[in-house]
Amino acid sequence: MNIHGKFGPQYAPVQQIDVHTDTRDILAHARRNALKRGLQDWFVCDIDAHHVETVSWKEIVTYIEDPVVRDNAIRFQAERLGAPPYGLNGDLGLRYQSVGGRIPHQDGQREIVEETDVHRDVILTRRAMDSLGIDNMVVFPTPMLFLGMHPQPEMEVWLGGAYNRWLIERILSGDDRIKSLIYLPFNTPEEAERTVEELGDKKGVIGFCVTSTRNKPVHHNDYMRLYAMIEERGGWGLSPRPPNPHWPPLGIRDGDRGHESFPPVFLF
Repeated sequence: MNIHGKFGPQYAPVQQIDVHTDTRDILAHARRNALKRGLQDWFVCDIDAHHVETVSWKEIVTYIEDPVVRDNAIRFQAERLGAPPYGLNGDLGLRYQSVGGRIPHQDGQREIVEETDVHRDVILTRRAMDSLGIDNMVVFPTPMLFLGMHPQPEMEVWLGGAYNRWLIERILSGDDRIKSLIYLPFNTPEEAERTVEELGDKKGVIGFCVTSTRNKPVHHNDYMRLYAMIEERGGWGLSPRPPNPHWPPLGIRDGDRGHESFPPVFLF
C-alpha cells in the first residue's frame, strides 16, 4: 500500500524532457532495467523501429534519380518558406501527438551530437540501442508509409528510391548493428523488381518493406515475378507494413487509434 508518512511523499525533482534532451537521459530508466534484467546476455532485435526520415528530407531529395524532379525538389526545399517534405502525401499536418506536455516522439531531435565521423541519425540510433539493451535495430521510414496511396505512382518510385539510396549510403554504412527492410515501390512492379536487383545485396539490407494500404491486392498476378525473385535469392524477408494514421478514415475506426488498420494488413 502507498502509505505516506507524516511528512508526505518524497517527490522526485521535476525533469523536463523536450526536443533538446539527450536520448540517453530520456531512456535512463530503460538502461537500468536492461542491465537489471540481464539483457546483455540475450540477443535482442527491434524489428519495428520507426525512422523519421523527413528530418533529413533536404538530403534525401538529392538522391532522386530523375534530374528534373531532383532539381524541383531541391529548389522546393530551399526556396519555399516553411516547405513541407517535397512530394509526400499523408497526414503530416495531423501529427501533433507530442505537444501539450507529452514526451516528443516524432519531432526533430535537437540534442547535442559531437561526433562527426558518421551521420547524426546513426549516433541517435546507437544511443537508443545502447539504452534499451538492443543488439540490432531494423529501421524503416515513417511518413513515407502513406506513399502506397500517392496519387502519382511515379512519385513513389522517385521518393522511395531516393530514400533507399540515402539510407544505405548514409545510415546503414555507419553501423553494422543497424539494418533495414528497404522500401519497395509496389505500385510499379517493374521498379520494385529493379530495387531487388540493384539494392538487395547492399550492406545492412535484410529484406524489403511493402507499405500499405494499397489499391491492388498483394496476391495480384503483377507481383508474382517479384515474389519469385525474392524467393530465389533466399534469406530475405518481405514485410507488409501499414501506415500509422493518427486520424484514420471513419470506415476503419474499430479499435485503438493508430492500430485500427493493422489487423487486416498483417493477415497477408
